[in-house]
Amino acid sequence: MTSPRLSRALEDLAAEAGSYASVDAVLAETGRRRRRRTVIAAAAAVLAVALGGGVVAALPKKSSPVPMPLPVAAWPVPESDAQTLPSTGAVGRAAYAYTTLGGSYLVTRDARLYILPNPGLLSPDGRWLAYGLAPDRYLVRDLTGDTVWPVTGGMGGLEWSADSRWLLLTDGTEPRQKWYLRLDTRDGAQHTSDVPYGFADGVLPSGEIVYVSDPFMRPAGADPVVTRYDPATGAKTDITLDVPEGVNVVEPNEQRLTVLLGPGNSILIGVYDAGGLSALLEYQLSDPKYVTRHDVRAPRGGETLLIAYNATDGLVVGFCDDTRTMVALVDPGRFETVLTLPGRASVSLASSDR
Repeated sequence: MTSPRLSRALEDLAAEAGSYASVDAVLAETGRRRRRRTVIAAAAAVLAVALGGGVVAALPKKSSPVPMPLPVAAWPVPESDAQTLPSTGAVGRAAYAYTTLGGSYLVTRDARLYILPNPGLLSPDGRWLAYGLAPDRYLVRDLTGDTVWPVTGGMGGLEWSADSRWLLLTDGTEPRQKWYLRLDTRDGAQHTSDVPYGFADGVLPSGEIVYVSDPFMRPAGADPVVTRYDPATGAKTDITLDVPEGVNVVEPNEQRLTVLLGPGNSILIGVYDAGGLSALLEYQLSDPKYVTRHDVRAPRGGETLLIAYNATDGLVVGFCDDTRTMVALVDPGRFETVLTLPGRASVSLASSDR
């Protein structure tokens, strides 16, 4: 399944929306689950149900300051007042999208700030924005033109391929996934299928779906099996990852794995201990042996959120508590903070221009 990336969708959270009475409650639950991934495009379904009108109802009044990020190293700081995102037309490629208790926002590469109707998931190239309209309805919008692809179905995870061509939606059914949809942004073609091999965790630039075996269906302590599945041909390739002895890669109490696809054919698997997510093991999908270990334990007892792993910026994580969310680049032995958001926030980043 999934990783702690706050930016990834809320999976089965939509099914529980009726129990949440406020944006605060939704984001609190988001933080708990997103010991997994990036921005919450699917959370639009939760917010629309819980608030009766989506995030817009919770936006600050004109007299209230928009929650602004602090200066960043590789991504622009907004240089204008927030405007409502036009319903159609080009606004230019985006640098990042974020959601706080004050609402959901988009920052373009030329530093303009837009208010989003609901939380959105930004593609790695900054061109496409996916966001929810209702529990099972989404829009995938070209920010550089007029193309809009409507998508119906699914209330779970959203994941972009590294090249921004493919968007993967899953139904998020707990405890087991049952369905996924793959959108091709080139022509709007959509392919749907049941999930036959485990949890659909991502989509490769080739269009292949990446599944990770369900720990619940395997012997305790068994090494995870990753499957590459081509919906066009039905071809599949399995690889059993060699997890070091004594290392736990199953999420606490959730019987799932934390998974993040990286550049090329790389895949990251989360490592857990008593303190939560502590590291990521990096593998190549052609080799069962891990090649790198990334230490990602949150400082000062906060929560680690996986955001992205791309060729330009490397591994990007968030460190989150109730007062702020720090977005950081992970270098061996240190973290470089590049963006700070107020309070508990979700964020999805396009690759930087540096």
